[in-house]
Formats: sequence, structure tokens, C-alpha cells
Amino acid sequence: MYSIGMFMLAFATHAAAQVKVSTPFQDLKVRVLRCAVIGDNCVVDMLFENVGPKDIVISTNVDFNRAYDDAGNEYNTSYDNTIFFYAGDMNNHIPGFNKELNFMSGIPLKVRAELKNISEIATEIRRLDIAFWMASRLDRPTIKISNIPIAR
Repeated sequence: MYSIGMFMLAFATHAAAQVKVSTPFQDLKVRVLRCAVIGDNCVVDMLFENVGPKDIVISTNVDFNRAYDDAGNEYNTSYDNTIFFYAGDMNNHIPGFNKELNFMSGIPLKVRAELKNISEIATEIRRLDIAFWMASRLDRPTIKISNIPIAR
């Protein structure tokens, strides 16, 4: 029993260590809380926290959100609406383009990505791209999260 518990702890630690987060926002820290299949869908729960001294106000850019699993499938918002995002209120997904999000200094905000009709053979989300829009920038700053294991 002890060795099984140690194996599971080592596996969970290894799985968490594989997740990589790349963010263009220096003061916005992103942590993946869980990635699990619920019914036919996969939910990725995350915690965004602004660790800087000022609030960060940015807008979502849902047309450029993407996710890819290890079975070769793409999930996106612009063509087939197979990925939805929620912020704060887990009952209503973020609709349309340019919903403004306020990341208050020191206050964590729960964010969820929901991938519709996840492949039955997928074992991880290879990459999840969360795109934003800012009037002060010409590009689309994108948070990229890689190697998210899927719990089934």
C-alpha cells in the first residue's frame, strides 16, 4: 500500500512538473489546477493571479483561442466552437469578441477552458493558446500552456 501511494505521489508530481506556461504578461501568473473529462468534454481549470502593484485590464480575443490534443485534434472558437472560456462566473462562457477582464492586483481569478467532444484516446492537451487584445499593442498577446495531462 505504501509503495502504491508513493508511486501515485511521484506520478502526480511528475505530471504537474511537465506543464509549461508561457505568458507575455510579466505580472500575470497562471497555474493549471486540473484537467479532467466530464461527460464528452474536457475542462481545464486555471488560476490567474496578478502579482503586480496595478490592476491589469485586457480583453479576450476568442477568435484566436486554440487547443491541440495528443491525438492530433484541434479545438478552436473561430470555426467550430469546440472551445469555450469562462472567467470568474463558471456558469456563463465568455461570449464573442473583446470581453474586458480585470485582473485585480493580488486577487486570483478562476478561468476555465472547456473543450467540446474531447477525443477518447487523448491523454494530454499538448497546447492551449489563450489570446488577448490590447489597444496599446499591435500584436495579440497569447498565453501558451503546454503538456497538460488529462485525468479520466
